[in-house]
Amino acid sequence: MFGYVKPFVPDLKVRQNELYKAVYCGLCKRQKKLTGFFSAFSLSYDFVFLALVRSVVTGERFSLTDGRCAYNPIKKKKVIDACCSIDYTACVASVLTYYKLLDDFHDSRGLGKARSMLLLPFFSAARKKALAHNVPDGEIRVLLDRLSEAEKENLKSPDVPAEIFGEILSVIAVFGIDDDLQKYVLAEIFKSIGKWIYIVDAVDDLCHDIKKGNYNPFKEENEIDFSIIKNTLQMTLTPADACINKIRFSDEDISQIIKNIVLLGTFDVEEKVIAKAKTELNKMKGIKQ
Repeated sequence: MFGYVKPFVPDLKVRQNELYKAVYCGLCKRQKKLTGFFSAFSLSYDFVFLALVRSVVTGERFSLTDGRCAYNPIKKKKVIDACCSIDYTACVASVLTYYKLLDDFHDSRGLGKARSMLLLPFFSAARKKALAHNVPDGEIRVLLDRLSEAEKENLKSPDVPAEIFGEILSVIAVFGIDDDLQKYVLAEIFKSIGKWIYIVDAVDDLCHDIKKGNYNPFKEENEIDFSIIKNTLQMTLTPADACINKIRFSDEDISQIIKNIVLLGTFDVEEKVIAKAKTELNKMKGIKQ
């Protein structure tokens, strides 16, 4: 995924921020263990959100332990112990990264293609290891193919590709869950989050896609109305917000982290991405700031 789904740290309490970082570190450690050292470089904030929400909806409890990071081995830090939600998320992260690199290899040119070619062997091996832990590999590939076909149609609205990307995250979120209510809540939250990610990423990549001739649902518009995009993004998150408010949280800190991400973190990302896109577009048009 892309790293857009993250908390607005200034509004978190210190212990909540430490807990969030402990989940990130726990995912990193398990990814190295389960799918190989290099696979951990694919970890992003989005996967922390997946692990948090899956654990809450399924009633799984996290436990903390003291650990060390390879990047800062002297300082001890809190790390989430291995559990079902952590291990599943670690494995599915490697699968998604493999397919992302594969698509980049086919679609990119120059340095982008060379980068994908160098990394693909590592993540091909990581994907194979992840398959031993039961992940929806086939379903992900089918939906990614549908997404690729939709983008080839050069649609001038993000609705269809965003819907497909939402489906991808929904399939990932509910995989292995038997309870119908849990499946419904997870599907609604991550379908909504997936649509939001796709639209935010399209805005973030707008100028790059214009220069490179890549598909982007917004690049054919003569004048982009960012206020409409912002309203669309907020409306897209409404189902996720509604479902999260219905969850009975057993841990207040995890409750606050998840609500912070959906209400404040996404808003902060939208503001920054839209401001960046406006600046880059103005530069392309030769408009002084």
